[in-house]
Parts: sequence; C-alpha cells; structure tokens
Amino acid sequence: MTAFSEAFKFNNTIKELNLGGNQRISALGITALSEAMKMNRCLVCIELYFFPINVAGMIALSEGLKVNNHLEKIQLLHTQLSSEGLIALSEGIKFNKNLKHIDLCENQIGSLGMIAFSESLKLNSTLSRILIYDNQIDDEGMTAFSEALKYNNTLEKIDIRFNQIRDKGIIAFSKALYLNKRLIGIDFGGNEVGDEGKVSISPRVQQNLGIRTAEVTKGNLASAIEAVGSVAYNERDVVVIQARSNGYVEHLTVRAPLDP
Repeated sequence: MTAFSEAFKFNNTIKELNLGGNQRISALGITALSEAMKMNRCLVCIELYFFPINVAGMIALSEGLKVNNHLEKIQLLHTQLSSEGLIALSEGIKFNKNLKHIDLCENQIGSLGMIAFSESLKLNSTLSRILIYDNQIDDEGMTAFSEALKYNNTLEKIDIRFNQIRDKGIIAFSKALYLNKRLIGIDFGGNEVGDEGKVSISPRVQQNLGIRTAEVTKGNLASAIEAVGSVAYNERDVVVIQARSNGYVEHLTVRAPLDP
C-alpha cells in the first residue's frame, strides 16, 4: 500500500479508487494513502469498506481531508468506525472545501460521534448527502444533528435509517425544519418513532404555504366539461402534392396560423 500511495501522489488520470474488502490494510497503509491525498489533484472518489480502520487511521484521513480540495465522495461503510474515530474525522470535515457525499453506514459512531460530526456540519459548506444508517444513534445524537441543520445550508439528502431514534429526536428534527431551507429528502425508516414524534405543521407555516384542508367525501364528478379550444386541421394527415404547373397565392386575409 505504501508503494501504491507514493505513485498515487503524482497520478493525474485516476478519478475513482476502490479499496473495499482489503482486510490487510492497516493504519500505516491508510496513513500513506492520506499523504497521497494531500498531493493528488485528480481523485474524486475513495471507497474504503468492509475492513477495520482504527482511530489512528481516521486521524490520518482527517489530515488528508484538511488539505485535499478535489475529493467529492468518501465511503467508510462497515469499517468499525467508532465514536472516537468519527471525532477525529470530523476535524477534517470542518475544513474540507469540496467533499459532497460521505457514507458512514453500518458502524458504531453512537451519540458522542454524532455530536462531534454535527459540530463539523455547522462549519462545512459543501456536503450535500450523508448516509449514516445503522450506527446506534439515539435521541441525544439526533438532537445535536438537528441543531446543526439550523446552520447548515448545503445538505439535501440524509439517510439515517435503522438507528435508535425515538420521539424526542424527531421532535428536535421537526423544529430544525422551520429554519432549514435546503433539505429535500430524509429517510427515518427502521427507527423507534411513535405517535408523539409525528411531524406536524404549525398554523403559521400553513398560512405561509397556502395550505387548505377539507373533509374527504364520496361523490360523482360532473360528466360535462367546458373548455376553450381552437379548431385546426390534423397536421399528421397533411400530404404535399406537387403541382403540374407553377403558381402562387395572390392574397391572404389572415396573419397567423389558426386564424379564421
């Protein structure tokens, strides 16, 4: 891995790098890769999944993210990422100027890691998509994340399925929606949300959006429909016939197609 990373420093053609499933990559190899990230100006996607990366490896990745301004996506799926590891990685996310997509799924970041990650989102101005499903995130972590959404104006899609979020976390998120104007999609599937945490719309927001409600009733629609239209010929049936002798139209009283 060290030799590969050394050559990768000066490569200007490879845009995507997939190292998933390489169980023998250690923190030393991740450190070498991070050093290459500092110099590489072409890579836009790194996929590191299904092998463990310890805190030392995350610290190295964080240092690489602080310097690299070309990477757009990083995947850390199922890397045994702990709360300590994410705390370290979040330092790099704060200062990165280009990262748009991060995948942290199937790890053990917990609430402490989520709190640190949320603080980095208050400063990060590029991330637009975050995947953090199955990470043991509870209401405390979701509350911190919701607070970050009040300040972040770039996130558009969040996948936070299969965590331990209950009503308190959803209520905090609902309050953040009044201030966040960017988010267009979030997946809460597989959590522990009850009736108390269901999202409601305040009367003030209803008035601003022009929302009207009415009782649903069963009935018949009127069969007659009145509409304004124009009579015209069917252009699909038009046939051009070549005249046997030349000629031309001397005078037209209309000025536009469909005029009578």
